[in-house]
Amino acid sequence: MQYLKRLAGLTLMVLAIPLMIPGLLVVGICFLLPLGIVFFLLNLIGELFLTLKMGWRKRFVPWYLLRELQAGDQLIVEYPTLGWRISRLWLVPSRLFHHCPHKPPTIEEERTAFDDRNDVFAVHPFEQWIYQNVTTPVRGGGVLIRAWNGSRLRKHFERTHPGIEVIEVSTASAAMKQERLKDDPLRDRHLKS
Repeated sequence: MQYLKRLAGLTLMVLAIPLMIPGLLVVGICFLLPLGIVFFLLNLIGELFLTLKMGWRKRFVPWYLLRELQAGDQLIVEYPTLGWRISRLWLVPSRLFHHCPHKPPTIEEERTAFDDRNDVFAVHPFEQWIYQNVTTPVRGGGVLIRAWNGSRLRKHFERTHPGIEVIEVSTASAAMKQERLKDDPLRDRHLKS
């Protein structure tokens, strides 16, 4: 009797799989595709507003107008989100970058930190400093060169300015940590840790 129940269950499952595939396609097309388009448009609009805000604050220079870089200037490719691979390209003037008390993490340090990190709010001190002093729209000192897909310009600047160093930084965790601690009275002490 139990053998017949198992056989009936397997038969039902084999028959249900071909019916599930069209159902999953319908769900994907009717729900997930419009949701993806909405998130894409929201991110695009957010990047356009950031560009406008930086323009109003005189902190935006389009990449094609940027002619010469000063000795010691740095280019930072910032990844401000955790999964969307949106990137921004920032110019950090040498006078600001020399005040940074931390060195950029090496690839090995990044990999080790990512493997060991259980807390999404754990932030490398260099990334925290970049977020607070360079890329924050209100207080930062960096100049936005390109929003939305700034990492595509990396090769262009490495080719046209051979001595320039381009550093990649993810500031999503730093931004989330800042937002989480916004109402915390001990905020400054947490941000230093």
